[in-house]
Amino acid sequence: KVAESEAKVEQYRANKNLFVGANNTLLPAQQLSDLNTQIAAARAQQADLQARARQLRSQLKSGRSIESADIANSETMRRLIQQRIALQSQLAEQSTTLLPRHPRILELKAQIAETDRQIKAEGERLARQLDNDAAVAGDRIKTLTVTFDQVKKMVSQSNQQDVQLRALEREARTERE
Repeated sequence: KVAESEAKVEQYRANKNLFVGANNTLLPAQQLSDLNTQIAAARAQQADLQARARQLRSQLKSGRSIESADIANSETMRRLIQQRIALQSQLAEQSTTLLPRHPRILELKAQIAETDRQIKAEGERLARQLDNDAAVAGDRIKTLTVTFDQVKKMVSQSNQQDVQLRALEREARTERE
């Protein structure tokens, strides 16, 4: 009788997929917890990316110097900034001997303006890239939320099945005793 009742417990557990994971919790409940953690991380990532894009656009719009990790990691932006510094240095050097309307001075100012335009365009490109990454994080949140809802249904079903399993386990323990 003991062997028969214990076999019923294991058979029921296998038929209903009521496998126990870490911390003696059912796998769907553990999966639900993991999904909740992933959703929170994706939301934090999305918020971070959106904030960085807003900050970058704000710096570009205000004309302030752009100080951002995203800018520092962009090889194109570093090259453009170095080019601008070199042009400004040439302009300062030439301005000591040439008048403001001299063709060389006007050419350097035009080159600086073009470099500034390129810096702004690269900053906008980086901001769009951050927006795209934020959109990907948003899609990931949606996918995780759908999965989370499915797992919630599984957990509610497994909770009902767990009640039946505990009844079978009590019966097996009674037989054993």
